[in-house]
Amino acid sequence: MKKIEKVCVVAAGAIGSLLVGHLGAIVDMAVLARRDEHAKALNAEGLRVSGKSELHANVRASTDAADLVRLTWSSSPPRRLPLRTARG
Repeated sequence: MKKIEKVCVVAAGAIGSLLVGHLGAIVDMAVLARRDEHAKALNAEGLRVSGKSELHANVRASTDAADLVRLTWSSSPPRRLPLRTARG
């Protein structure tokens, strides 16, 4: 089985941010943000989740999907980008 090393979350609202917080401890995370100021804050400070768990994840964030593709796969670009939906 292939190990997942990089994950991109689109629109990190409440649920997406929780996912980023947990996965950020074990994989490289990227976030496609809707607002530029949100992307800048995530890049500068990372993402912090508090409550039942105290989590902090360093993430790469942008409002431009093309930027995230370049940043996320800069060391080993994929031959083709995997495109999966919630249905598989």
